Amino acid sequence: MTRSSDTRPHWSAAMRDYDCLSIRNGVLHIEGVNTVDLAEQFGTPLFVFSESQIRECWSTVIRWS
Repeated sequence: MTRSSDTRPHWSAAMRDYDCLSIRNGVLHIEGVNTVDLAEQFGTPLFVFSESQIRECWSTVIRWS
């Protein structure tokens, strides 16, 4: 993984609009859940969805309809 000069992963800037995503100690978390732990528990590839993010996006769609 390529890192920028401030040592954050290059994709962290793209995550700033998603409250459900965070990086702690270099590990991606989705709604506070460690994705490495998820991968170990369920295997990979693994698709993880944020219910709160889906609801927020859907609310935006409804408002713009």
